[in-house]
Amino acid sequence: MPHESNNPYRGTEQHGVAFDAPAEYNMPDYDDDLPVKYLEDNSDIVPIPVRIVGDTTDEVEQWDGTTFTLNRVDAVLLASRVKNRTSLNITNEGPDPVFLHPSSNNNTNFAAVKLNSGSSFSLNNSSEVWGFVADGTTAIVRVVWEFTVGG
Repeated sequence: MPHESNNPYRGTEQHGVAFDAPAEYNMPDYDDDLPVKYLEDNSDIVPIPVRIVGDTTDEVEQWDGTTFTLNRVDAVLLASRVKNRTSLNITNEGPDPVFLHPSSNNNTNFAAVKLNSGSSFSLNNSSEVWGFVADGTTAIVRVVWEFTVGG
């Protein structure tokens, strides 16, 4: 049986223009019973050595802290974004409320948290925290955080 039945679009290479040379098609004959060739086995690849961390490894944690005095409307970065921070505690030790937000947005109407005098706020992630006070007020903020240092 001729190959034209397997290749219905054969002949369109010439776009309707007569071509004097004999047509040569670089197309294998898929009807033949040729043996299937597989890729060679790459069993000689050496595995890359890795260090397996088990459940018995202790993770070393440390803590640090600082104090901020907030007395203007501009937002102050109280805690920056840190990848290995495990917890954060912010305490308002001043007489006036502190407004906390995950960005430097200093609008009291959109503050994420209003921290009254003597109250605390805790986070267990590594996001940043900005703080600000209302006009004419002052606040003293204590920030304590824990972080991992390896194991």
